[in-house]
Amino acid sequence: MKKHQSAFHIYSKGQRIRIPVRELQFVEVRADGCVLHLTHSHIISEETPERIWSCLPEDSFVAVRRKFMINLHYISGICDQYIHMNTGLIPQRDRQTGRISAHWLQPGCVA
Repeated sequence: MKKHQSAFHIYSKGQRIRIPVRELQFVEVRADGCVLHLTHSHIISEETPERIWSCLPEDSFVAVRRKFMINLHYISGICDQYIHMNTGLIPQRDRQTGRISAHWLQPGCVA
């Protein structure tokens, strides 16, 4: 699948669902699948994290602690231990702060 498509498809409860990349805030990786957090809903998928990651544009998403895939455009703030999303906090490692800060502080990159 191409990395710069505007949407991709996943399966949830046996149904094929279209996921618009612009509406995907972050993906939460769990033992039993992934939860895709969209702007107005969330979807539980049986897809592997690797499959979902392969659908996301590399310039807009970053992996955090092997538990989250975050859309950089939905970050509302950052600090040493957490990434502040519009919907809550995501723990991070110190070494990721620089990469996320570099993107987040660019003009026009803040959601």
